[in-house]
Amino acid sequence: METAIKAAALALVACVSTLAMKKYAPEHALLLGVCTAGAICALALPVLGRVLELWREIAAAAELSGAVLTPVAKCVGLGLLTRLCADFCRDGGSSTTATAVELVGCVCALLAASPLMLMLLELIGGWI
Repeated sequence: METAIKAAALALVACVSTLAMKKYAPEHALLLGVCTAGAICALALPVLGRVLELWREIAAAAELSGAVLTPVAKCVGLGLLTRLCADFCRDGGSSTTATAVELVGCVCALLAASPLMLMLLELIGGWI
């Protein structure tokens, strides 16, 4: 909760600053947005460590292998990274590039999820 409040406060200050800057120095406004996103992501790193530890505990309790959770974690990470990058591109005025980043993110997520699809096929029919 504390981390979310810090992130929200930092984001609000950066948004107001960005709005003030956009008219006179749009390239600096975009740079401020990128730096703010980096700072907010850095705030989330300790929380992410706790989430990963909790996932390990849940996996151990449910007797799940890393082969199941790793593709899920990769897809979530790819989705977050793709969304963040695409939003930066849109803020910079390049919606075509943003769409291309999203397309590549989707393809990479499909690739990351492939081991789960193969395990599912083996489970339901022994096809492989």
